[in-house]
This record gives sequence, structure tokens and C-alpha cells, in this order.
Amino acid sequence: MDYFLDTCVEVGYVFCTDPWNDESVEVFNDNDYLNYSHTVKMEFNKKYHEIYNENRNFLRSLMDILNLESDKEKLLSLDEFNQKSWQVDLEEEIDERKKEKIIKTLWEFSKSKHLNTESGNPVCKVKTLLIYISKFIRNFSYGILKRKRAFESKVMIHTRHDKYQELYDKLEENGIHYPDNHIVLDAHDLSLKRNITLEFITADKNMVTNVNCLVDLLNINKFHYLKDFAN
Repeated sequence: MDYFLDTCVEVGYVFCTDPWNDESVEVFNDNDYLNYSHTVKMEFNKKYHEIYNENRNFLRSLMDILNLESDKEKLLSLDEFNQKSWQVDLEEEIDERKKEKIIKTLWEFSKSKHLNTESGNPVCKVKTLLIYISKFIRNFSYGILKRKRAFESKVMIHTRHDKYQELYDKLEENGIHYPDNHIVLDAHDLSLKRNITLEFITADKNMVTNVNCLVDLLNINKFHYLKDFAN
């Protein structure tokens, strides 16, 4: 089966702190026939630096908050560590799902240094968390670039030349606007040009909600909600 990947899948795979990371990794690892387009790549490139800076600023602010703790030997549970993240105050606020994913990623990254309480719940020293956040920040850029190269190496890229003006107008009428209309037309064109059965993967609920209209209009066999790929 051939799949066409929406922008959210590339973002989710490349950024381990993205809320869709688990599902995107599942899609990437478990399927061999993956496709995307220059439109998707362009949208990803637009978001790349914004997401990178958002993550870096959040991590640095979190370190500042932990450094305010006078007792660096203090033990924090995951819930207490998560509460620290609520204190992060940035000019551009990031949503709670992203914060929660970043905290869980950091907690897993420092797992080897966790201690167990009498109740069996893992805890971690503030000073240990600071060390591992610092390490995570240092490795962050390398990991992103490594996964970006892996994505571009495995996923086939498609370029559309036909405009499909009539289809474009019908998509607009059905509430599918730029860049989504361009992206689904890229997938439609790929399916026609290569004469393949193609399915589309997206985290866009609006697209999934309009699935009946999209399947009727386009040469795309099925639309999958990315959440359905949760392991």
C-alpha cells in the first residue's frame, strides 16, 4: 500500500518533542511505500525554525525555573516536574499538549537516573534533571537533522504540474483551503500519474471530517487520521 503523508507527519517524525511523534514514528517505521510532495516540504520548511525555536526557548526557560529551586537534591515526581513546566512564561505561549510531550520526553531521557520511592513511584533529583535537560538541548539539533535526513531519504517526493482548476474550485467550496487543497491535489496527481492505490495520512480533523467529499472528488482511496496509528 502507498501512503501520502501530510505535513504533520514529517513534523511529528523529525521533532521528538512533537505531540504526534509516536504516531509519526509508527507510520515511518512500519511502511515502505511512503510519499509526500514539494508543497508538503515547503510547508515543513516554513514551520521548521519556528518549532525549533519554540522548543529551545521552552527548554531554556524550564532550566531557569529549576535553577530557582534552592535545594538541588530535591526529588520530583513526573507530576511535580510537569507542574514546573506550567510556570514557563514565554511571549509565544505553546499549547499544553506540546508541553506535556516535552516533559515526558525529558523524563524518559533521564530515566536511567530515576530513583524509586517506597510506593514504587519514580522520582528524580532537580540537579539530575538540569544535567539531562542541558544534554538534551545539546543533542537536540543533531537529532532533528538526523531524522530529517532519514525522512527525506526514505519518503519519495512528488512534483505536480497540472493545476486541476475545477477540482481546486470544488475543494474551496467544501472548505478545503490553502495549503491543504494544494497538498491533496498533489496526492491526487501522484495517484493518477503512477496509477497506484493511494491512501492519505493526516492529523487535520477538518480533512478527516470532509472525507466523503474528498474521496468522491479525488483519486485517493482513503483518508486516515494520524491518531489511528497510535501504538
